[in-house]
Amino acid sequence: MANDQKKINNGILKDLDFYHTLLDSITDGVFVLNRDWEYILVNQKAADLVKMTIEQLLNHKITTLFPGIEETKFYRFYEQVMKEKKIERIIDEFVHPNGSKGYYEVTVYPVPEGILCISRDITDSKTIEEELLKEKLFTETALNTQQDTFFIFEISTGKALRWNNAFRDISGYSDQEISTMKAPDSYYSEEDLKKAEENIETTLNESISNTEISLITKSGKKIPFEYYTSIMKDSEGNPIYIVSIGRDITERKQVEDNLRESEEKFRTITEQSLMGIAILQDNIVKYVSQKLADIYGYSVEEILNFEPNGFLKLIHPDFVELVIEQARKKQAGFKGVITNYQLKSVKKTGENFWVENYSKTINYNGRPADLTTIIDINERKKAEEELKKSEENYRNAFERAELYKDLFAHDISNMLQNIKSSVGLFSVLRNRPEQLEKLDEIMEVINDQIIRGSNLVSNIRKLSQVSENESILEKVNLNTELQKAVKFIHESYPNKDLDIKIKSNLQDEVVKADALLLDVFENILFNAIKYNENPSIEILIRISKELKNETKYLKLEFLDNGIGISDNMKEKIFEGTTTQKNRTKGMGLGLLLVKKILDRYKGKIGVEDKIRGDTSQGSNFIVLIPEGVK
Repeated sequence: MANDQKKINNGILKDLDFYHTLLDSITDGVFVLNRDWEYILVNQKAADLVKMTIEQLLNHKITTLFPGIEETKFYRFYEQVMKEKKIERIIDEFVHPNGSKGYYEVTVYPVPEGILCISRDITDSKTIEEELLKEKLFTETALNTQQDTFFIFEISTGKALRWNNAFRDISGYSDQEISTMKAPDSYYSEEDLKKAEENIETTLNESISNTEISLITKSGKKIPFEYYTSIMKDSEGNPIYIVSIGRDITERKQVEDNLRESEEKFRTITEQSLMGIAILQDNIVKYVSQKLADIYGYSVEEILNFEPNGFLKLIHPDFVELVIEQARKKQAGFKGVITNYQLKSVKKTGENFWVENYSKTINYNGRPADLTTIIDINERKKAEEELKKSEENYRNAFERAELYKDLFAHDISNMLQNIKSSVGLFSVLRNRPEQLEKLDEIMEVINDQIIRGSNLVSNIRKLSQVSENESILEKVNLNTELQKAVKFIHESYPNKDLDIKIKSNLQDEVVKADALLLDVFENILFNAIKYNENPSIEILIRISKELKNETKYLKLEFLDNGIGISDNMKEKIFEGTTTQKNRTKGMGLGLLLVKKILDRYKGKIGVEDKIRGDTSQGSNFIVLIPEGVK
């Protein structure tokens, strides 16, 4: 008997070991609670789930090990199964004594001892499920709260698979109607259907595309839409769905139509305007009228293709800085910016001309730009310049006339007085035989006054020519003209003891002058003789070269032994009048004529003492005439 019992015990132990091995091999947690809520069976997985050991669980009450478990969903279900003996499944969150949390799925079975529980940790799958739910909710919310329409249809059947509220509301169809309709045939006119099919074909080839097509609603209304379409493929890369996102562009189309109409009006006005019109934005020409292109001699296309800042080539270099400065001030918002001014411009041919420019800041395509109008005022500018020149000439002529009148009247008066005095003296002396030798002197005085009168009339004529005419300067041989002047002086004063010498190492020197150069030399020589009280009149003419202010001059010095010129009169004698001691006032027309002639040659004239510091020893008239090219 003892041996039989031993065999039975050994068999039971082997069975228990088998069941324990079997329980531990199960991936789910398995535990048994008796009716006193004690753990009487626990596998290793069940102990791991509650983060305890098997020994800590066995023969201990669940209410003691997990304080507060009576308030959980798990405990309520455990009680229900013990009472009703009906299998239940629970999924809920459980908080462990250490504060950690997890989601568990527990299936509860009734057994004679109490309940058998098979538990599983589903925390990870629950998290994934919640994330998927959140993503689904987010996607649904995003799709159904946006104004753009969202639509997915199957390529093979054209049946709608999914759409958002915006598509349903705008199309006017119910969800049931949309689900039974075929896309895109159901939503587009015949005219747009071909365009839609072409867009689908493009999408299939390129994976994504966009187009503009009018959606036809249930009520028959056509709404312009801009669609972006893409494809969805199966695991083998075959396209199966078309995803279409559409936007109602009615408002944009209206803006575009208004803008187009506005641009057409603008172009009509600008093309008929006599003003040239351009729009500049970021220093780039955005628009140019035909009139402006004609003004500058370019085509419209050439100006529109200018590089940034290329429009500056239309502006004369003297005015570029002004234009840039005004543009900079305008952009910076400075006050006092000049918006209307005249400037010199440059045509394509290089010709310079005047324009009047007016600029105004406008809004162009949503950003600030400069609207510039150009008027060709070249003819008006010429007329203004001619008028100004005419007014200046008139004023100068009037001033000259007044000057000539005063000088002429004064000099004629002096000459007539001298002649009158000489005639009176002649009448007295002719009855005195002993004084007859003085009659020759009196006749010489009268002859001198006649020469002076002749020269005065000649000078008046020449001054008038110098002031009114702009003769062309030519190459003139300096020595030749000087020799002619010396010869004329000798012939004019046959009874004077004249010693006129020319000292020069230069030969055949030429200057840019005209026939009046001879008058320059004659007038200087006449003055040297006229204001000389010596019985023998000496005049030395020295010729040399001089470089002054980077200009090469021929220098002529006329040194005489006359009465000299005081310092305070050295500048005034070239103004037309003098009050030099021992000479009558007037006869300044000669030197005035000389100065005017030399001004035309871009020459100069001045006077110094022959002997520096001594005005009584004669004068040195210095003439500078720019060299001519031989």
